Amino acid sequence: MADALKLMAVLTHPDDESLGVGGILAKYAAEGVETSLVTATRGERGWAGNDQQHPGLKVLGQMREAEL
Repeated sequence: MADALKLMAVLTHPDDESLGVGGILAKYAAEGVETSLVTATRGERGWAGNDQQHPGLKVLGQMREAEL
């Protein structure tokens, strides 16, 4: 019996998968490949908005984690 196929993406930040390999992950997951995603950070340092609206590192990390 052949081993089941597995695919793991290791990325730096939450949302990197949607900007790059999200379609590939979805395709193979839909085909039955065991698919995993690992992110190295919570994305708490990736603020691109107005500095006055920055929610703080902890809250931003929690927001990005929830989005992921």
